[in-house]
Amino acid sequence: MNIIISPIFNQFFSGRIWMGLDYRLIQSELEAKYNAKVEIISFEKLKESLSKIPENAVLFYSSVYNPEYLRFIQDTVKYIALKRPDIILIPDEHQLNSLENKGYQELYKDLLGIEKVAGKYYGDIDEVIRENNLVFPFVLKLLKGALSSGVQLIKNEQELENFRDQVKKKSLKEKAAYVLNKRNSFKKDSNLAPVTHLLKQNFEDVFTKRIPVVVQDFVPGLECDYKVLVFGDKYFVVKRGIRENDFRASGSGKLQWDVPPNEVLDYAKELKKVFKVPYISLDIGIDNVNNCYLFEFQGTAFGPATLTAGDKFFYIESDEWKIKEGKFNLEEEYAYAINHFINENS
Repeated sequence: MNIIISPIFNQFFSGRIWMGLDYRLIQSELEAKYNAKVEIISFEKLKESLSKIPENAVLFYSSVYNPEYLRFIQDTVKYIALKRPDIILIPDEHQLNSLENKGYQELYKDLLGIEKVAGKYYGDIDEVIRENNLVFPFVLKLLKGALSSGVQLIKNEQELENFRDQVKKKSLKEKAAYVLNKRNSFKKDSNLAPVTHLLKQNFEDVFTKRIPVVVQDFVPGLECDYKVLVFGDKYFVVKRGIRENDFRASGSGKLQWDVPPNEVLDYAKELKKVFKVPYISLDIGIDNVNNCYLFEFQGTAFGPATLTAGDKFFYIESDEWKIKEGKFNLEEEYAYAINHFINENS
């Protein structure tokens, strides 16, 4: 199998927050253990190198949290997918588009038929306020943010309006820019023969500050959730306790590398099959009657502490969950997952 590893910038490859992965170690693992033919091509050189990439090659590329460069990566990956549909993308386009975009995560969950936890993507928080069938309480999320930042439990209409006012609050600079833009736009665009009675409302609609959000059903009574990192057929799990007087587990610091319920592992295995990816990070909740819920997922650039700080992983053998204890190397697990994915789909 031909594999292209594509870092960005001078040497960066996402997978350990800003510290990055040692992609040269991943290369050596793929070559020595799995007999792959691996080439390093910088991401910025991919477009001009497409004709030289072997047919049906795997492209393992880096993503990034920088929004401007992420847009460049997304545009380039879309181009590659159209120009060379034979190339296997890792991560795939859906996982790339889900990075720092909880709204797209909800759309993709719907495409895959993942019903729990139910959620809806709105282009602006004002659209939520205009809904007639809201069921309180619910969880409201901004599209970006880790460690539960931008996540609120909304118990009533007043709390919803308060949160709207908070996230839509304009700085003095923004207010001044809005007034100046309004004054100048009505003058400079007058030669466009505008429909006069539409102007005021259209200006307000176009230039109003928009805050896209996700609304998710609230699952009451949870005392924890589980972060599950899946690499191939290996499941690394950490239990995260709920914060004091809160409903959120991410960022609580209450971490336990315990043996999770089989239902959590079974659900993670089911999700891995549905997503069809070599590796993925899953935030899973389980209620008191063992129903499992997917709160969020991430298929690229996710934090690896569940693996790097843990001491075990879980795997299926003879239809039973088994435990393998030890310390594990992140780069080796990425190489393992990529090879496992290739073999699984060949």
